Amino acid sequence: MAKLKLERLYKVYDGRVKAVNDLSLEINHQDFIVFVGPSGCGKSTTLRMIAGLEEITSGKLYIDDVLVNEMPPKDRDIAMVFQSYALYPHKTVYENMAFGLRMAGLKDNEIKERIYKASDILELTPYLTRKPKALSGGQKQRVALGRSIVREPKVFLLDEPLSNLDAKLRVQMRSEITKLHRRLGTTFIYVTHDQVEAMTMGNRIVVIKDGYMQQIDSPTNLYDHPDNVFVATFLGTPQMNIYNGVLKKINDNYYLVFKDNDDIKVNLSTLIVKKIISEKYIGKEVIFGIRPEDVTETNTQDALRMVVEIIEKRGSELIVYGVLENTDLPVTAKLDGRRVIVEGDVINVKFDEERLHLFDKDSEKRIAEVITYNYLPATFESEHKKITLLSKKLELNSKDFDSILPEYKTKKAIIGIKIPTDAFSLVSDENHTIKVKGIVKSVEEDKESTLIFFEYAKNKPYLSAKLPVGNYKVEDVIELYLNTDVIELFDETFNEKLTALHPITSNITKCIVKNKNGKSVAKFGSFSLQLDEEYEEGEYMLMIPYDSFEIVHDRKEEVKGRLMKFKCVNESSQGNSTILYANLKEFPDYISIKAGKDDTCFTKGKLTFNIKKVILTK
Repeated sequence: MAKLKLERLYKVYDGRVKAVNDLSLEINHQDFIVFVGPSGCGKSTTLRMIAGLEEITSGKLYIDDVLVNEMPPKDRDIAMVFQSYALYPHKTVYENMAFGLRMAGLKDNEIKERIYKASDILELTPYLTRKPKALSGGQKQRVALGRSIVREPKVFLLDEPLSNLDAKLRVQMRSEITKLHRRLGTTFIYVTHDQVEAMTMGNRIVVIKDGYMQQIDSPTNLYDHPDNVFVATFLGTPQMNIYNGVLKKINDNYYLVFKDNDDIKVNLSTLIVKKIISEKYIGKEVIFGIRPEDVTETNTQDALRMVVEIIEKRGSELIVYGVLENTDLPVTAKLDGRRVIVEGDVINVKFDEERLHLFDKDSEKRIAEVITYNYLPATFESEHKKITLLSKKLELNSKDFDSILPEYKTKKAIIGIKIPTDAFSLVSDENHTIKVKGIVKSVEEDKESTLIFFEYAKNKPYLSAKLPVGNYKVEDVIELYLNTDVIELFDETFNEKLTALHPITSNITKCIVKNKNGKSVAKFGSFSLQLDEEYEEGEYMLMIPYDSFEIVHDRKEEVKGRLMKFKCVNESSQGNSTILYANLKEFPDYISIKAGKDDTCFTKGKLTFNIKKVILTK
């Protein structure tokens, strides 16, 4: 078996460039995982860290439960296929495939057996005596694959192996690699920027942007239930139509009204309205999208009139580009390829009201039909260390409470709770302790599981639960049990995690205050800070609030007398910010620092901080 676990992986290059940011992922035996994203997003860097070709800046990588961070590539039992074929031009196909095995010390008869077995799988047997210059591009790529297969590794890593092939050959090789995965029955990790490759080859897809994992899911769920605008527009050709609008309720019906075009509106199904994560969005501006195949022709009274500008004939389908009449709002529709339309025609179209995708205006995250997580409001009572969720009181343990950002420990607040769909169970056990009773309102099935949407309380958003395959019917009463250990706390907008990786420390140490030239300076160990007001000389307790550290990126930003320079050792991504941690001998405990979203402690040198505020007490 080959199971991989990536635990909070970071890769930071010189110049504080984060190529991979806080990536956590579990890959099971026989998975075909595809990393997809635009160029420079960090997908190949992640693959190279798995292979051992890139040093891991921070985090842990396990292969079959063995930590391999310091293990050399040759000992990881991994084979990698690169974008370039990298074949020896003076060696035959047989010798290219045999070279690595000879270097490993295998005997000739075993080498021969492995090569003929692999060449049979890849249909390369007739070409074993040829040299690379006598092969086509697809044959060369198969030789590169064969060179990896003969090693019989635990995991195959493929880094854009088809990018050098022509379009027809790419389609053929996609099919061959998929068949190869089924025959070998081992784990494949495939990197591509081609969404078609990702959607047609992987059983799970990891979408990455700017070093951050955006979503991991099956191809179907990624397409039908994208977590944010980026995933929605990155997957799908032509890409999803995206608009700004206002979600309005008019005479008990719900509509999406186009921004700046109040007279143009789109019906919204009540089912989607019930799946909206918060009623606060009704009456507010949102982003909404519709895929081109869900824009269809109609003769109904509420039709939208579309002026056709460009037509692409693709045989079985017709891609029509245009704008809504009397506006500059673009529309793309995918129609029947036999439909006769010419540029300049005006056609009546409608948006499928049950296929609309809604996103938050600011965060661009999905706000309806949540498929992977439930996003719910809850009340946090800091005084009693309790959260009121689904009418239940949850008490935080000391570690979780100490890890909450300080600004939330002093008030009663409405917060956001993120609950995975697989956090629910049909039976109660030591983990699933909170009983939740609801009415089934919608059921979506696949081969391995069933996703149900159920109404927990009247006028609340539906909750979604991923359950074993079963006979669930609409209007059934269902009893589930929730695992509270896997819930995450966020601010009300779901833009900032409230719980950090480690507890937030008080940043308190002893200091000596001395006065010189009418100014007071606090000295502690190797540091000294100029104070804003004058103090009597003597010993004090000094506290630096965790949000009083400002990273200096340019020496011109340095504030004289208010500088501290040291190296941080760990960090926790919070969404809109990062918590940095440092070990300083001047402080009895490690110190905690609130920094910007893109700030990082993973640099070769020390970081310089301006200290904006200190608090002294006797």
